[in-house]
Parts: sequence; C-alpha cells; structure tokens
Amino acid sequence: MKLVAYIDDWNSVGFWGTDEQRIIAILSKRSAAQRKQIAEKYKASYGKSLEKALKSELSGKFEDLVLSSLLDPAELLAKYCLDAVDRVVFKRDMEKDIKGDTSGDLERVLVSMLQGCREETLVANPQQAAADADALYRAGEKRMGTDEGTFIRVLTQRSFVQIREIAKCYQQKYGKSLQKAVEKETSGYFEKTLVAIIKYAEDKNELFATWFYESMAGAGTRDTDLQRLVLSRCELDLEDIKRAYQAKYNKSLAKAIEGDTSGDYRRMLLALVN
Repeated sequence: MKLVAYIDDWNSVGFWGTDEQRIIAILSKRSAAQRKQIAEKYKASYGKSLEKALKSELSGKFEDLVLSSLLDPAELLAKYCLDAVDRVVFKRDMEKDIKGDTSGDLERVLVSMLQGCREETLVANPQQAAADADALYRAGEKRMGTDEGTFIRVLTQRSFVQIREIAKCYQQKYGKSLQKAVEKETSGYFEKTLVAIIKYAEDKNELFATWFYESMAGAGTRDTDLQRLVLSRCELDLEDIKRAYQAKYNKSLAKAIEGDTSGDYRRMLLALVN
C-alpha cells in the first residue's frame, strides 16, 4: 500500500470513533522510517499532527506504545533516557541531565559511554586483550580496594569483540570469569552497568532475552521497558532475540507477552513482535 493510501486510512481517526485495528495494522507492519513518513504526510494532508490526532483518541499503555512507534530510533532512545531521568522535553543536554541524576562511579561510567569513544574493530587483538585482562586483575582482585577507573576505561572504550576476547583471556589466566570479578569488586547500578557491557559483548541476544523476561517477571509488567525493547529491536535483531528467549525460558516471547498484556496494547505488541 502506498503512502497516500495509508493517509486515506487515517480518516477513521477522530471522526466516527477510532478504528484501533486499522491503526495497529498500519503502524505495526511499517518500518520506523515509513511511520515517520506517514506522520509527515498526515500533517500535510490534514493540517495537524498525527501524534495529536492519536493522542486525542487513544489512552493508556496503547496510546504510549502507538505514540512511541512514531519516533525514529534516535528519538525513541532519547525519549526513554529522558523518562529515566524524569525529564519531559527534548532539546536538553543528556550529559548534564545524567550528571544531575547520578553520582560517583555510575556517573563516571555513563558519561564515559556518552562520549562515543568505543572502538569499532571487528577483529580481536589477543595481545591487547591479554594486557587488558592483566590490567583488570591488578585493578581488582589483586589489590585491596578497586581501581574503578581501569574498569571504566577498558569496558567503555574497547570494542565489544575485544571485550569478548578480554573476558576469554581473563578466564584462562585467572580461573574466574570477568563477570564474576566485576560482581565481586563493584556494587549497585555501577556493577549492573559493567556486567551488562560484558554480557552484551559475550551474547547480546541472551542479554536482551533476559531483559524481556525481567520486564514481565513477577507482579505487574514494566511496560516502559517492554515497549522500549520491542520498538528498539523489532527492526534489528528481534528474530535472534526470540530464538534466545525460547532457548533460555522454554517459551516463546510472543506467548510471554500474550500472557502478560491485554487488549489493543497486547495486539499491537504481538503485531510488532510477529
């Protein structure tokens, strides 16, 4: 269906009630770039933003999901970062907001990640990995106290391919996983951040599968996390994550979402996932 036909379909929004099924059918099967085009064409055709039209007709978690789906990938992640630091408007300085909401080692590692200094090499350097493994050992298990700066430097600047090689070297040389060493030497959200970096390097699909599971585990659903994960991965590697989820939890991701959500919100999530 061409863009003009998509726009014609939106005459159902705000006139004779809202056709949620049509909204789901149109938005869930389009890429983020196409959804952006649809929003632009809608404004050109009707003189008002599609976001405002939908906001006036929808509500709750379904509204949140639909409106978030209209953002491009960078805007989407920026939105969730703003949510995480309790901000409500764009055009802010992310580094300043993070510095205002965190402190200590957590602030240092997050700000370091924001600098975008991570290497992008696709081939590991075994010699450098061995040297970094030694540096991490000296910064942690070998000494009293912890040199957090070394952990931050290595884990925020080395490529993920290189971190995987560092973890392998660390295990071979010191008989303990790098993740276990980090868990022993650090704590709190600083620990969680470093561990997430290591897990991403070793098996990012399993890490995302774990995050999906945690968003739905226990009483209630962490809907913001679930929406972020679905929308940010559905055009990238969701099929791989779904396989990892099935292998890890012996249950499909779609079944998990189906059992933890309801209504149009559930239908939209499942349409994006499937």
